[in-house]
Formats: sequence, structure tokens, C-alpha cells
Amino acid sequence: MHRIISLALLIALWSCNEDNGIDPVFELEGDIVLSTQQEVDDFARQGITDIIGNLTIESEFDTSTAITSLAGLSTLVNVNGNVLIFQNNGLNDLEGLDQLAEVGGSLQIIENGNLRNLQNLSGLTSIGSSLTINNNGSLREINGFNSLTRMGQQMAINNNPQLSSIKGFNGLETIPAQLQIWSNPSLAQITGFSNLSSVGTDFSFDNNNALGNLDAFENLTSVGWGLYINSHEVLTSIQGLGNVSSIGRRIEIQRNTSLKSLKGLDQVTTLPEFLIIWDNASLENLDGLGEVRHIGNLYLSYNPSLSRIDLPNLSTIDFNLSMYGNDVLENLDGLNNLSSAGGIEIRENVSLSNFCGLQGLIQNDFNGEYDVQDNASNPSPSDLLDGRCN
Repeated sequence: MHRIISLALLIALWSCNEDNGIDPVFELEGDIVLSTQQEVDDFARQGITDIIGNLTIESEFDTSTAITSLAGLSTLVNVNGNVLIFQNNGLNDLEGLDQLAEVGGSLQIIENGNLRNLQNLSGLTSIGSSLTINNNGSLREINGFNSLTRMGQQMAINNNPQLSSIKGFNGLETIPAQLQIWSNPSLAQITGFSNLSSVGTDFSFDNNNALGNLDAFENLTSVGWGLYINSHEVLTSIQGLGNVSSIGRRIEIQRNTSLKSLKGLDQVTTLPEFLIIWDNASLENLDGLGEVRHIGNLYLSYNPSLSRIDLPNLSTIDFNLSMYGNDVLENLDGLNNLSSAGGIEIRENVSLSNFCGLQGLIQNDFNGEYDVQDNASNPSPSDLLDGRCN
């Protein structure tokens, strides 16, 4: 277990070594906690380049002693453990961390109310675990991290109300776990991530209400688990995802007010768990999903502008086909090649009168649950077998 090192003890040891003509130690083993500006300034006297432990920078509540500058950390190159920069409202930038190259654990930058940018982390090359940038009230842009080539786990950029742009991360080719960008209401531009090709678990974007596109991710080819694009007001295009050919489990696209098309998902063929398209007010069709052949569950609900279901290559739904409340949808012609499904639940589609797209499925010995109600027409399986489909 790492020791928590007293700054006063360090200064005493350093002074003793200096008085005896002994060079100061540049590698320190133990966990360091810096809570005041004086402690940061005292740390500078050590000339420490490596911390074999964790580094926590967290200001005391007393504003008279709060940390306002990290210049005293200018010799620091490596931290073996985690780095936490937390609740430092006196910091406007991270000047002093310009030499930091490696963090062995996680880097967390959380609740620093006046922090404006992260450009002083441009020398960072490796993060052994996760990167978290959350709840920084004045952070306007993320414009460093271009030297970062390795991450061990996930990246989360969440709840930064003034964040308008993300630039950087152009050295990253893979994020082994999740990429999560949530609830940044001013985020209008992402120009980084130009070499990112794979995300190990989830690619998750939620509630970034100024974001219009995902063009920065044009080189992304693989998402290990799920693609989540939810709750965006001005997102009009996902064509930046046009090179994604593999999504391991599911796609969820919900509550995107201005999204009219799913073009950009044209290379995806299999979704073993779910395809959920829910409550997208302007979505008119499913054109971008034309190559999908196999889905675990398909949920298409409450998309008031959806007039066409364009899934010409879909042959298998392992479990449920569920459709609710798509007000202008009139037919199911885009499901003509569907030959297998575990169950059918189609309700409250008030304009839906033509079910001929399901004839092939019903004629292929369909024996699952069949629940069709409150549509403009509600044919039974027998009706479909007999050709009475509209």
C-alpha cells in the first residue's frame, strides 16, 4: 500500500540532503496530496520527476490558501498511479504539467470551476487506465492531448456546460473501453480523433444539444459493444460514421429532434442484441441500414415522420419485431425479405394499412406471438396467409 507523503517531511529531508551535499531524490514513492498553493510551491523545491504512487490536487475550502497555479510541478514527467485534479476553483489552466508524459492509472479532471482549457497536457503520451473530464464549469475547449497515443480503458467527457469544441486526440488509434461524451450543451464542434479506428465497448453520445454532426469519426471502423446516439436537438447527420462496419451488440438512436436520415451506418450487417430507433421527430426513413441482415430485437417506435422502413436485406430477427406509434407509416414493404422472427408486436400506427411486407415471414411457418392492434388495419396471420394484407 502506498504511503501518503507529508510535504513538510519532504522539505525537511530535501533541506538535510542539500546541507550535506547530497543530490535531491527525483523519484518519490508514495501518494502525494496537494491541498494548498504553499504545498504546490514547496513541492517545486524537490525537483521530482517521477511519483511512484497517486497524485491528488484538491484545494482546501479556504480560498486564501487555494491552489491558483501548478507551476511548481514543472519537473514532473511520470506518475505511476492515478492523477486527480478536483475542485480547484482557483485554477484557470494547468500550466506546470507541460512535461507530464505518462500517467500509469487514471487521469481525472473534475469540478474545477474556472479551468478554461487543457492545452498544457499536450505532452501527455500515455494513460494506463481512464481519462475523465467532467463538471468543469468554465472549460471552453479541449485542445491538447495530440501526443496521446495510448489509453488503457475508457474516455468520458461529461457535463461541461461551456465546452464548445474538442480538438486533439489525433494520435489515438484505439480506445479499449468506452468513449462517452454526454451532456455538454455548448459542444458544437469536434475536430479531433482523426485516427481513431476502434472503440472497445460503447460509443456513446448523449444530450450534446449544439452538436450537428459526427464527421470527426470518419476513420472509425469498429465498435465492440454498442453505438448510442441519444437526445440531440440539432444533430442532422451521422454520415461521419460511414466506415463503421462492425458493431458487436446494438444500436440505439433515440430522441434526436433534427435527424432525418441514418446514412452513415451503411456497412453494418449484424446487430445480435438490439436495433432501437425511438422518438426521432424528423426521421423519415431507415435508408442507412440497408445492409443489415440479422438483428436480435428490432424496436421502431414513436418516430412521427417515419414513412418508410428500408431494410431490404433483413432476413432474421431472433426475438421481437416491435413497432409502436409511427404516425405516418403506411406500409411494411421494406421488410419483404424477412423470413424469421420470434414475435411480432405492431400497435398504434394510425396510418398503417398495408402489411404485405410480412407475408414472407408468415408463410415461412411463423409460430411466434402475433400482437397487431390499433393500426389503420389489423390483419390476422390467417389474413396474411390468404393474401389479405392491405
